[in-house]
Amino acid sequence: MTKIGSPFQEDLIEYLSYYSNPLSTWKKLIESTDFSTVTDRLIFSTPGYHTDPQQVSRLGHPRLSTILSQKFPFDPKYEHTDRCTFIAQCSSIGSLGSAPSSLKNVDQLMIRSWEIGVLITDPSRFNIPFDYPCVPYSPTDRPFTTDQKHEQPDILGCVWNP
Repeated sequence: MTKIGSPFQEDLIEYLSYYSNPLSTWKKLIESTDFSTVTDRLIFSTPGYHTDPQQVSRLGHPRLSTILSQKFPFDPKYEHTDRCTFIAQCSSIGSLGSAPSSLKNVDQLMIRSWEIGVLITDPSRFNIPFDYPCVPYSPTDRPFTTDQKHEQPDILGCVWNP
């Protein structure tokens, strides 16, 4: 096994280790690949009830918080003068109800699905597949859902009639 070349490589190997089938062939391939120039990070979630505080901090949004805090430490003397941009895509962030967290929920993280994303913090490498700056939705815009009829054709000319 070669020396791990980057945190990205460590993240990927850690993610694969959560699978019940250890994917040893893939892990060996990743371990023997040079990732030393990769500065991105993986943010991932694995299903289950996670109660170990160290494990909880390595998954999902707590992981994102930890990595962003390490990459951009808080400085109370810093005066924000430049525009900062954060763009996030989340397929699911759980329940954000109005009830305050109970004692049980503070120490555990419940995740329903396998998810993985890449955190890119180098703006020169950030190519996005949509217009930027983002344009706010108009009052007539409606989100697309698969359980409703959409009689207006989309950009491909298709209509949705479930």
